[in-house]
Amino acid sequence: MIDEQNLNTQLRKNGFCLVKNFFSSDEVQELRSLIKQKKHKNQDVYLSINESGLGKILFSKKYFDLLKKIIGEDLVYFKDSHLLIDSDKQKTGTFHIDARNDNEDPSKSEYKVWRIGMYLQDHKNYSGGIKMIYASHTKLLLSSFRKIYHILLKIFRKNLKISFKSFLPPLRYFNIPSEAGDLIIWNGRTHHCGRFRRLKFLKNFNMHPFFDRVLPDFLFAKENEDRLVIFQNWCLQDKASQDYIDYRLSQVEFKDYWENNKILEKDFPAQEFKNANITLY
Repeated sequence: MIDEQNLNTQLRKNGFCLVKNFFSSDEVQELRSLIKQKKHKNQDVYLSINESGLGKILFSKKYFDLLKKIIGEDLVYFKDSHLLIDSDKQKTGTFHIDARNDNEDPSKSEYKVWRIGMYLQDHKNYSGGIKMIYASHTKLLLSSFRKIYHILLKIFRKNLKISFKSFLPPLRYFNIPSEAGDLIIWNGRTHHCGRFRRLKFLKNFNMHPFFDRVLPDFLFAKENEDRLVIFQNWCLQDKASQDYIDYRLSQVEFKDYWENNKILEKDFPAQEFKNANITLY
């Protein structure tokens, strides 16, 4: 049984939560089939679900109720999601955040944009999953001199009031032990990186991604299959959320994506969202 209240608390405290065993094995296979069939489509995931008839669990009452209980009742979906098959087996990435146009103090405000990742393979025992830093959603991302420079420049230019607490670096890393059937929810400010490497013998020992990249390969468990992932962005109604939506809509590299969504708007399952009292943007 899923304890949504506890997951809500984890999400606010840690900046992320792992929902275990949400999808059945049949639903996982459907979602994998959806990705394989529609990965080339540059459009919202719900359009691909409507076209294929696969993955309808993602607009079920069960799914929407879970999001509302964990993220919040005042949900907004702005048609920002995609399917991914990643077989490149690249090295571990660097820490980054999803937040944009964010001018508030992270230690004193809640950023109401959330990202969901459904990793449809085993990252509990194998490499290739997502690494988070606990409580990093309450801190500024100061992972390079360039980032520090741009943050300080923004603070001085916009006369922002940012507390000293927000500059203190978070240091507790966590390789999310997700399995097929789970889903991960994290805040837009949470510091995270893709494709962690899991140690073979101390598999629950979590390191900075620098060590994932430089230590020899024989120390790590390999990825056992291609990464099949579904990503979604959700938010609650708020000025910072609107700023993030405006940023996403203005990205030149996603122009075709937004235009395709608009062209296919009549095929979007809007009634399912209306039935769940979820605002569509």
